[in-house]
Amino acid sequence: MSRYRNFLAFPWGASHAVNDIYWYVLPSILPAILNQFGLSYSIAGGILTLYLGVIAFLSWTFGRLSDRISRTYLIGGGFMVASFGFLFSGFAGSLYSFIVLIILAALGVSTYHPAAYAVVGDDRSQDNPGARYGFFEFWGAFGIFLMFLFYGPLVEWVSWNGVLWVTGLPGLILGYYFLKNTKLVKTVAATSEKQTFSITEKKHGSLWKYFLFYGGISLRILALTAIVNFTPLFLVEERGLPLWLANWSTGFIFLGGMGGTLIFGGLSDRIEPRKLLLWLGLITAPLIFILSRVESFPLIWLVLVVLGGCWLGFFPPQNRMLSLIGGKGGTGQVFGLMMAFITIANAFAPLIFGWSADFWGLEEAVAFFSLPALAGFLLLLFFFQVYPFSFLLADN
Repeated sequence: MSRYRNFLAFPWGASHAVNDIYWYVLPSILPAILNQFGLSYSIAGGILTLYLGVIAFLSWTFGRLSDRISRTYLIGGGFMVASFGFLFSGFAGSLYSFIVLIILAALGVSTYHPAAYAVVGDDRSQDNPGARYGFFEFWGAFGIFLMFLFYGPLVEWVSWNGVLWVTGLPGLILGYYFLKNTKLVKTVAATSEKQTFSITEKKHGSLWKYFLFYGGISLRILALTAIVNFTPLFLVEERGLPLWLANWSTGFIFLGGMGGTLIFGGLSDRIEPRKLLLWLGLITAPLIFILSRVESFPLIWLVLVVLGGCWLGFFPPQNRMLSLIGGKGGTGQVFGLMMAFITIANAFAPLIFGWSADFWGLEEAVAFFSLPALAGFLLLLFFFQVYPFSFLLADN
């Protein structure tokens, strides 16, 4: 455990937890906002799409910047901007002012992942980089799990406005810490990472070869983001749960994700990440379809736990691969491009789900989104057939 202390201790574990909460705070209060402003599913999904779309648009930009300027300035400044956006959005008196302020929050949120993933990927001083990514992802899942555990009762107690005020406060603390500790990120000489699986290196050029890979994971993210963002609403309106219990139940996704990040992070140091990605991709679509049909809550909770493990367990082997692709000096750009792709998928998922739910109903919309998950798996399968693992690890 001590070898991972850099990404277990404050501020990295706490910062990942808080930033991931910022990604999912709006879905946790979505039923309350829907009632407050009298929104349709499509409009509610459109608000989430706008919020995530801003993050997507800026992720690659901030990823490129993180290879050129201080990553602590980016992360600290981002937390400050996001916190002010959430704090003031809690005072919004109209839908339009609320939308403007969450766009401000999204601007701040977009700085974190490209810079932080690059920090983790560039730390080549320790063995087992997959496990390192797993521990880092664990804290993000842990933060969202706590959010869904406590925000359900909290929204009943202090309303959705109070939830946004509470959400904004920890970012101010973290933002101040990162801005004050500008030497927190130390430059580590890039060294050859320990490999426990066979790699035959070849030389290839250009980034276009990764677009199929990014496309496969983006389709998968499209499906999972739609499900996760609308799970509280699905459980309230289709399964009859009160909002607090629907949020608590949604937390099972992230409980499973916490286990998945640790398990598949460790495995990605021993097994080719390609194999892990394909197995996790294969079982995701059936799980989404099953979720749309089961009504017994022990079974619903079990499906949510396994689905969360498949969803978040995918990230350590994926990021393990991308950190190797990044090479010297370009890790932030590679992760920024990845974040842009998957956040575009994140952005459009709620809007498409909202349209589907207005047309077919929530239950059938959940079933429908097993299709992009299946398409993402097939695209990854095709990609890995055309380009072997050694091709992905080639220098750019």
